[in-house]
Amino acid sequence: MALSTRDLSNGKSTLQNEIMGDLQGEFSSAPDKGEELPLEELGAALASGHSSNLGKYSTSLVSRAIGGKMPGSFNISSAKAHLSKAWGLGPQRADAVLLIATTMEPAKRLGSEAEGKAWLDAAASVYAQRQINLYSRYLKRDPRQGEILHDKEKAASTQLQARLDNIAREHGDAYIDGVQPVFDALKAHHFDSWNWVRQDALLMFYDILFGRLTTVDREITARCIAIMNRADPDLIKFMEFMVNRCDPSKGETYATAKKLGQELLDNCRGVVGQPPLYKDVTSPTAPRTEITEKGDIVYSEVNRENVRKLEAYVEEMASADQISGSVNIQKIQDDRQTLERRQVSTRNQRRTVSRPFMMASRRSSSQFLRPQISGITSVSADKIPLLHLKRRIGTQWEYSSNLTGVYLDVLHEIATSYTTFKDKNALITGVGKGSIGVEILKGLLSGGAHVVITTSRYSRATVEYYQGINRPSPPPLSHRLSYGSRARHSRGLIGA
Repeated sequence: MALSTRDLSNGKSTLQNEIMGDLQGEFSSAPDKGEELPLEELGAALASGHSSNLGKYSTSLVSRAIGGKMPGSFNISSAKAHLSKAWGLGPQRADAVLLIATTMEPAKRLGSEAEGKAWLDAAASVYAQRQINLYSRYLKRDPRQGEILHDKEKAASTQLQARLDNIAREHGDAYIDGVQPVFDALKAHHFDSWNWVRQDALLMFYDILFGRLTTVDREITARCIAIMNRADPDLIKFMEFMVNRCDPSKGETYATAKKLGQELLDNCRGVVGQPPLYKDVTSPTAPRTEITEKGDIVYSEVNRENVRKLEAYVEEMASADQISGSVNIQKIQDDRQTLERRQVSTRNQRRTVSRPFMMASRRSSSQFLRPQISGITSVSADKIPLLHLKRRIGTQWEYSSNLTGVYLDVLHEIATSYTTFKDKNALITGVGKGSIGVEILKGLLSGGAHVVITTSRYSRATVEYYQGINRPSPPPLSHRLSYGSRARHSRGLIGA
C-alpha cells in the first residue's frame, strides 16, 4: 500500500493517465497529483465525501456484465431484487456483490433466469466469505477455529473410545455394566418433620398408659435421650398439657405415666436451648464367631461380661498386657488372610464386606467437651493396650504411646462427659443394615450432626428403615417414598 499509481504502471504514462481518468469518472473528483500518492493515502482521499454508491465507471461495468451475459428479461433491478430476497442484502451490499460478479463473468450469455440467479448466488457467496475474513482479521480470530476444535475433539473422542474398547475387551460387558453410576438427584429424599419429637413423646406416654412400658431399661433411656436432644419450647408446652391432664386416680398406669412424664418434662426443661449430646447407653457388645456342624461360620454380637457401660468398655480397651517380642504379629495376620482365602475358594462364594467411609471436616480432640477427668487408665510405656495406634516410621509401623493415649482419652471423655456434633456435616457410604456404618450414623445423628448417606438399593422397606433410624418408634408410613433419599431429622440429615 506504500506504492503509488506511477510505481504500479512502471512509468507508462498512458496507463497511468487511463487509471487516473477512470478514478476521476468513478469518484467525480480526484486529488491533485494523485498518481504520486501512495495507494493508502489515495484511497482515503477518494473515500472522503463519497456517497458509497456505484459511480459512473463501476455502473458501466455492471451494466455491461448484466446486459451481455444475462437473459434479456433479467436486468440490474431484477438482480438486486433477487439478492435482497434470497440473501437479505441492502442496496449498497447488493452493489458490492454485483461488482464481484463482474470479475466472474460467464464465458457466454446465460440461457435462463435460473442460471442468472445461480451466477449471482455464487458471487454472493464469495462476498460473504470475504466479509467473514475481514471481520476475523479485525477481531483477530481464526475463521477455521471451529473446524480446528472439531478435529481436536474428534481425535480425542477416537482415542477415548479406543481406551474404553480396551477396558471392555479386558473386563467384559458385565464389569462395565456393574460400575455404571446409579445416583439420581431426582430420587433424593429429605426426611424432616417438626412434629416427630411430639409423636415420639406421645407414643411413649400412651405406651405407659396401656401397660406396654413398665420398666425403664436401656432402650427406654435411649428414647428419652432422643426426645431431650430435640426439646424446644413448643415441646415443653405440649408435654405440660399431657402431664397436667393425666389423672393418677384412674389407675396404676396413669400414676406411672404422670410420674415418668413429669420426670422427662423436668429433664427437657433443663436442656432446652442447649446443643444435643451423644450419649451411648447401650450395652457394650463383643464379637462371637461359631462354626456349625456343617462348617458354616456364624457371626453374632453378645453382651460383654462385667462391662455394663461404655466407660467401662473404654477402660477395658485401655488395659495393657506385655507382648512378647518373639510373637510375629505380621505372620499371624498373613496366616489368617491365607486361611480366609482358602475358605472362600472352597465354598466358591463371593462375600462382600461393606465398610463405612465417612467424609467430614477433620477436627482436633480439643473440639470435644473436655472437662477435668481423673481416674482414666494410664498408658504404660512398657505395655501395649489392647486397642492402640501405630505411627509410620520409615517403612515400618511402630506403636505410638502418645497417639494411643490421646485416642483413649477422647473415648473416655465421650463416654463420661458426652459430646456434641452440632453444626458438623458428614458423608457416609456403606450404611447397609447391620453394618458398622449404621451405628456411626446413629451416633452422629444423636449428637446433632447433619449426615448424608447413600444406598444402591431402593425399596419401600429400605426407605422406611432409614427413616426409622432417627425415630425409635416411627408410625407406619401412609405414602410411598422414592429412591435415593436424603433424610433430615431435626438436627440431622440422612440421604439414602
